[in-house]
Amino acid sequence: QVVHHLGGKASTLVPGLLQHVPKDKSRSRLALTSLVNISQEPRVLDHLLDINMCNRAMDYLREKTCPGNEDLLIMLLANITADERGAEHLLQIGQGAKEGLHLAFLLGYFLSNERSGEGQADTFEHVASILPNTTVFKAGRKVVLQPGRGALQALASQLDSANQLRRTGCAGAIKNRFFCCEEDGTEKDIADEEDALNVILGLLCGTGANKKKAEDDVREMLAEGIYCLAKSDVVRTKLWRMNAVDLLKKGYEDEENVTVCEALEGCAEFFLQDGFE
Repeated sequence: QVVHHLGGKASTLVPGLLQHVPKDKSRSRLALTSLVNISQEPRVLDHLLDINMCNRAMDYLREKTCPGNEDLLIMLLANITADERGAEHLLQIGQGAKEGLHLAFLLGYFLSNERSGEGQADTFEHVASILPNTTVFKAGRKVVLQPGRGALQALASQLDSANQLRRTGCAGAIKNRFFCCEEDGTEKDIADEEDALNVILGLLCGTGANKKKAEDDVREMLAEGIYCLAKSDVVRTKLWRMNAVDLLKKGYEDEENVTVCEALEGCAEFFLQDGFE
């Protein structure tokens, strides 16, 4: 109720808080914490979009004007991009050469700044929440699978991260990527990412180097993604060559998750059709 009440004061509250953001660390942290807490209230979100908060937050990150508070800036972006309009703003859709630059910047920091030691803060972990929000759009998916960047392989490596948020966020982004491969015309690009596909199959089926399966929600997203790949003749041909059929069969034999089983059964139907033909 308090947050709802504050929503009616968004036009004065938000500018007041923003005045304290590029200041000393403690004042900035208090202001950003407040913005994160109220950013999902619809009227506050509308105001944040009106003042181009995505661009402002990215400027703060690039210019390093909020040292020590980068985590809160990213949490704020995660809340904003949970709304479709916010995701479009962050992706800079319709801005020509700028399109996708913000996401590429965040992805670079996310993949190169993981902290897994005890007591170490993972400053960029909440980029994992932004990735599924933005990869529902073609511009976001393009960033994640730009040929030569190795982003899909890097995201696949995060599926075994010690950080649960990183694991689930990357699985969601990979699922979005695979879901739209035919629509985007990226089937061949995905088929060429054999190392990434091996990592994904290993964690889905428990057949990788460490024989470890990912947790349920990650396996569900990966299984649904692989099912979409199995629909594609181009990718399915590659999966045959990678012996994915046997891997999926082994994974299915001791799988108890209903959603995963249904997806693997769907894959099997496509592979069986190839066999009959």
